[in-house]
Amino acid sequence: MNVSKVATALALSFALVGTLAAAPKFTSTTVQTKKGGGAQKGEAVKPADLPKAVTDAVMKAHPKGTIDSATKSMMGADTVYTVHITDPTSKDKAAITMRLKADGTAATPAGKGKGK
Repeated sequence: MNVSKVATALALSFALVGTLAAAPKFTSTTVQTKKGGGAQKGEAVKPADLPKAVTDAVMKAHPKGTIDSATKSMMGADTVYTVHITDPTSKDKAAITMRLKADGTAATPAGKGKGK
């Protein structure tokens, strides 16, 4: 390789590094909407920071359960918490997921639920 090719390769490498450094950063809490106005990708919430109504609803449904993790997102105008639970008394021992509004009631996507 001659010197001019090496110099060109180095210049292009530095330009690429500068472009990548200036590119916008995306994190796991980036909000992305689904088609049809569904729920959005949420942000992590510590189990201790969940609203009392959400924690109470989980404990009522799974008294021996443990909240492993939770996320908070928006579904229309409602704040929705997706809570992941481990319950040693469940029949299949699989992880359990509950989607609840901030008031502790079940969150159902638009068009689904009673009478629809």
